[in-house]
Amino acid sequence: METVNATFPWLELLDHPAFCVKDDVVVAANSRCASHSISLGADVRELLKEHFDTYKTTESGHLYLTVCAGGIPCDATVTKAAEYDIVTLCSTPEEDRLN
Repeated sequence: METVNATFPWLELLDHPAFCVKDDVVVAANSRCASHSISLGADVRELLKEHFDTYKTTESGHLYLTVCAGGIPCDATVTKAAEYDIVTLCSTPEEDRLN
């Protein structure tokens, strides 16, 4: 399995939790994902829950969905790419309370 440092070092540059998906599995995640219980090998069906069908039927472009991270719903953007999909959490309940 690929790692962030080898294939996706730019994920660490993002201010929010972000991860890459290939074949419905998380193949890379930045260190901010750890506090949201998102890890390598996670099944994206468990993270996207009711939005999984929308995610799977969209072939390209961007989506705005809810990710269930650590059991807490978080707003997220999904960029559908040719080989990998990139998911970035936009806000978390903790950040919303601070704003």
